[in-house]
Amino acid sequence: KAKAAKLRDAPFAPQLAKVADRPPKGGQWLHEIKWDGYRLVTTIVGGKVRIWSRNAIEWTDKVPELREAIAQLGLDNAAFDGELIAGTGTQQDFSLLQATLSGERQGSLAYALFDLLHLEGVSLEASPLLARKELLAQLLKEPPRHLAYSSHIAGDGDKAFELASQGEFEGIISKRADLPYEHGRS
Repeated sequence: KAKAAKLRDAPFAPQLAKVADRPPKGGQWLHEIKWDGYRLVTTIVGGKVRIWSRNAIEWTDKVPELREAIAQLGLDNAAFDGELIAGTGTQQDFSLLQATLSGERQGSLAYALFDLLHLEGVSLEASPLLARKELLAQLLKEPPRHLAYSSHIAGDGDKAFELASQGEFEGIISKRADLPYEHGRS
């Protein structure tokens, strides 16, 4: 389902979740940590990295360490979706993130990437999530400092939620492994 496409040098609307009381059941679901940070989307067009908030406000100059880390991947064209975090990305680390961005404290920032939507002239949006995540994991096998792959648990949402709770994370995000990327709330 991947197809040749030209990537626009512009922000894109990220896929957003709906709130649920419990994780969905079934092997077709992937469950990821719900990081407590700021959602960022990134494009690389002609080797130039640009980073935006989920509301299409440019953040490229606010997070130069992320821009440089993404540039170290050596890609000419790509699009990523992820979360800017400080510390380990737990609820307790959110204030560290805010203080670091305002210059009040010196915390280490990281960009936890959980989706790859475009890679070197190929749009991956229509491809199944699991295939996109597998490509992203390969790309981030030895990530530059400040970049991290946001892994998942396949099928067992209750286990994923228990691990997230033990780690004091905000929760989990459950996504269908077999579906394409849908911009907006789904």
